[in-house]
Amino acid sequence: MDGTLADNMEIMFSVYQEFLRGFYLSPTPEEFALLNGPPLPQVVSVLKERHGLGGSLEGLVKTYQEILDASYMRAKPSPGASEILEAAKRSGMFIAIVTSSSYQRTLAWLDRNGLESVIDLIVSGGDCEGKPSPEPYKMALAKLRCSAEQSIAVEDSLQGIQSALSAQLRTFCYSSGPLRIAVPKTVSTITHFGELATFIPQLADRRDAAASNV
Repeated sequence: MDGTLADNMEIMFSVYQEFLRGFYLSPTPEEFALLNGPPLPQVVSVLKERHGLGGSLEGLVKTYQEILDASYMRAKPSPGASEILEAAKRSGMFIAIVTSSSYQRTLAWLDRNGLESVIDLIVSGGDCEGKPSPEPYKMALAKLRCSAEQSIAVEDSLQGIQSALSAQLRTFCYSSGPLRIAVPKTVSTITHFGELATFIPQLADRRDAAASNV
């Protein structure tokens, strides 16, 4: 959700900056990009080891979460995201949020932006092994009883892309600005969620064809 449905990468980067500067360290865009995707405890664990941060991992995660919670709700949906979700829902599509964020934070953000009613499932950072493992997407597919062949994923990080591809999903990389990661050739890049509009009828046709063959 972060950096895709939620237009919050600047907010997430500022949170990362504030956390590291609390230890008198210099954050970099390159490190932030490498850590974009996995669950927060895994991110903080990497930062703790890489920078030799003192204190317990639990305490460091709590500090990061407090900074994040103070800023997260300022984020708005990415351009075209609300409209494409509503169009997918009208077409009878199932919609899952597969995120490294917490369930509570994700649900609160969706509710604040009027999107909770169009979401069928949230797979959050604490539900299973995190990205780049395929498990979050496999869990979503299993719970919604959907096939990978009739589904798509939208990601913005290399870890997220790897997770979706490993689950055999057709994957799109969303970037609202200059692309900062090397995207595999099998992944299509979009800069506006409206670009996905043409795929909704295709997915509906695949679903109907599969149903007719049962």
